Amino acid sequence: MRLADLLAKEKTVDLLKIDIEGAEIDVIPDCEAQLKKVKNIYLEYHSWAGNVQHLDHLLQILTKAGFRYTIHSLNGIGKQPFLHLPVSAGMDIQLDIHAINLEHKA
Repeated sequence: MRLADLLAKEKTVDLLKIDIEGAEIDVIPDCEAQLKKVKNIYLEYHSWAGNVQHLDHLLQILTKAGFRYTIHSLNGIGKQPFLHLPVSAGMDIQLDIHAINLEHKA
């Protein structure tokens, strides 16, 4: 079942948690039209070593939907990016994104 279909059935969503091990790069764009219904999002972003990064696209979608966000690195991945980018479980970057929809209309 698509998350976009579930969100379409709701008038408002207080908190949407997305921790889907890399599938966020497919799911968030698919839900773009429904994100204005969401008040708060917790999103875990995964960057797989050797693959194209999609963080900019995800952040553009959040911004367009009215969100203001903070970003935190997880597990020390990327703490010393100029020395090396360590890979953990196939990821070179793993981020927590907390976002509040400032344009949400109840």
